[in-house]
Amino acid sequence: MEEKILVKSEQYNVKKIFKALIIIGSLILLAVSIWHIIDYIDYLDDVETWRTHEHNQITCYSYYTIYGNLTKELSCRYSHRPTFYWGDFLLFGVVPFVSLILLAYILKFWLSSYEMVVTDKRIYGKVAWGKRVDLPFDSISATSTLHLFKGVSVSSASGRIKFLLIKNASEMYNEINKLLIERQKKESPTVIEEKKTDSSDDLIKLKELLDKEIITQEEFDAKKKQLLGL
Repeated sequence: MEEKILVKSEQYNVKKIFKALIIIGSLILLAVSIWHIIDYIDYLDDVETWRTHEHNQITCYSYYTIYGNLTKELSCRYSHRPTFYWGDFLLFGVVPFVSLILLAYILKFWLSSYEMVVTDKRIYGKVAWGKRVDLPFDSISATSTLHLFKGVSVSSASGRIKFLLIKNASEMYNEINKLLIERQKKESPTVIEEKKTDSSDDLIKLKELLDKEIITQEEFDAKKKQLLGL
């Protein structure tokens, strides 16, 4: 009998998350760059002033009186060559930008690979990092929905497998659950028949014990009711 596809997963658009992270990282880098450009312009002015003071050998002093005494103190900001710190630009601009770019690519390759197909015979598709899975329905024991990364979880003999970022997760879950219930209904008559067969064999053995007077009639009747569930 030909395999019939019942439902396919509809994935969320991971490209939007990817673009959003790149834009945020770029805006942070731009803001920090503007801030440091303004700071660098001030630094160049300070260097030029320092060079002028150094060339003319000018020393700046301020005077103020304490208890009538005239005190002279050095207060020139250009007594030492100005410095510009690149560490803040790297820490607050480059590091966040690179981190968000890396995060965007990791999320893209991790989440964009998910794919799930439900047929009347199996579940197959791809999970994290593009790993392929193929689960026959005979090996599936349970299923559930996931809320954090909206998806479907399938439990089987090989463990729990998660399919994430599925728009129609409820539809996938309902279809799998329906197939599991149908399988259970098909298996139930066989189990009942096996129980009946086992009960019949036990009754025959009990009758032989009664005929040989190994057990009494009362014991036979009690055991018979127990086996027949009366």
